[in-house]
Amino acid sequence: MGIFDGCLLVSDIDGTLAVNGKLVARNLEAVERFKAAGGVFTIATGRGPTAAKALCQKARINAPALLSNGSVLFDTQTETVLSAEDLSKEAKDFTYKILAKFKNVGAEVTLSDCILTLQENPDTVIHREKEEFKLLKLPKAEAVKNDWIKVLFMTSNKEEYRDLCEYMDKNCPKDSQLMATSPTFYELHPKGVNKGLGLKKLAMLLKIPETKVFAIGDYYNDREMIAAAAVGACVAHSPEELKTIAQFVGGKTENGAVADFIDYLTEQKHQR
Repeated sequence: MGIFDGCLLVSDIDGTLAVNGKLVARNLEAVERFKAAGGVFTIATGRGPTAAKALCQKARINAPALLSNGSVLFDTQTETVLSAEDLSKEAKDFTYKILAKFKNVGAEVTLSDCILTLQENPDTVIHREKEEFKLLKLPKAEAVKNDWIKVLFMTSNKEEYRDLCEYMDKNCPKDSQLMATSPTFYELHPKGVNKGLGLKKLAMLLKIPETKVFAIGDYYNDREMIAAAAVGACVAHSPEELKTIAQFVGGKTENGAVADFIDYLTEQKHQR
């Protein structure tokens, strides 16, 4: 019997488990210790199936992954989408309306098996290189026939980002919701989707009680997940709002914040 038998640990990837798409070695070593002690480990990320596959394999998760900020439960062993929420026709129309108004904003659509680039800019090029997927475009008539999991809008121009967010906030369809996932990313999701609800769904699937669920993240899209966990954590550079709801605040991501959290959990277990 290991001290983490029947426990689930879920970690965000970018800015938490990894830096610039590269997994932190100390984090991976600690994850292996957690699993060796009986724990179940997986990731919760804004990335979709296409962009997350390689990192899921490198992180050696041993449970389905929570992708697209909780929209998708994905079995990496069989590369099967176990469940997914999709955007409505109104959301698709809204997306093209945004692109017509903000012609310098980049946009990508996550599908179950690929990523479509709807509008390119320097940020989409960087994002594509970082997450290692190929450029794929389709005419609007073809693109809208697919099931859209999420739309990622991006711009590193601060004024443009502010204007984009303000416009989208005022005009977002009622059956959709918006999510800031970085200082340059603004995402469109089906209403009601978040990592916290995804975490609860995953725990139920694995038959793990809520009292044995741990989670760590770094940004606003991790807020519900941190709050939903029995023990929630964030990293040193997280917004203050996250630090107020987390029971533990780790160090810097590059120094192994997830490892800090696992060390903390281990210490708590030994004190009982």
